[in-house]
Amino acid sequence: MIDTAPLLTPAEYIAPFVKSQINLAKRMGVSAQYVSDILNERRALNPKMADKIARTLRMSDGDRGRLHYLAAIAAGWRIDIF
Repeated sequence: MIDTAPLLTPAEYIAPFVKSQINLAKRMGVSAQYVSDILNERRALNPKMADKIARTLRMSDGDRGRLHYLAAIAAGWRIDIF
């Protein structure tokens, strides 16, 4: 079955998981400004940070994979899945 859900930005996908940007930043060991920049789409989400966010937010493997997929699309990668 093909996933026909509309594409979200990585920030839109992460947002429902985040209750507090400051708390997330502390738990990740990064600045609150860094988290804010990701969530406000001023900074691109790289694979290492996507993994760190997914671990910190205890995302499922499926959610982590979706986050990586959305980050790759946002970075301009073309992904063909057959």
